[in-house]
Amino acid sequence: MNPSRVFDIAKKIGPLITWFGSPILRSSCENIHPDEILGDDTQMLVKRLINTLQAIRSATGVGRGLSAPQIGEAKRIFVIYYEEMYWVFINPRIISAAKDYSWYPEMCLSGFPLAASVRRPTSVEVEYYDDAGNLARLSSNGILARIIQHEVDHLDGILFVDRADLATIEIVTDLERFNQESKFVFDIDD
Repeated sequence: MNPSRVFDIAKKIGPLITWFGSPILRSSCENIHPDEILGDDTQMLVKRLINTLQAIRSATGVGRGLSAPQIGEAKRIFVIYYEEMYWVFINPRIISAAKDYSWYPEMCLSGFPLAASVRRPTSVEVEYYDDAGNLARLSSNGILARIIQHEVDHLDGILFVDRADLATIEIVTDLERFNQESKFVFDIDD
């Protein structure tokens, strides 16, 4: 891949989201009251998140998740694109996590094309409200668990570089190579 392609992607993402360095990405987001989930403000925020992630994916082919602070809103909500669908998580709370961990290279739309290896639990159970106001629980593993953890971190003002092995931080100039070389590495904490 031509390295300028990576920076063309960053230029397309740029106007749509907030970037590393923005104070809102370091803020702890406020919960949305369950009675407000079906209200216009929350439903408009859901649409903005989905539409922004769709626009990014359409223009660039990248992006698996997007949190409210990434579009300038300090609310506890994010969306992910997984299995050809957009999923909405409102007031997500990780209620359990595996004792097994994996290292995996992560990127973030707000810091694109920065990448680094991050160690996270291999599975998590998350409790959240969906955009219809239903309280739900989801057990996830693999890439879905990683995306959820990455996005929950955003809601707590934590960026993936805060959890990264600093020796692995890189600017990705070849996205295809990066994607091909991205593999899970597991280790176990006793």
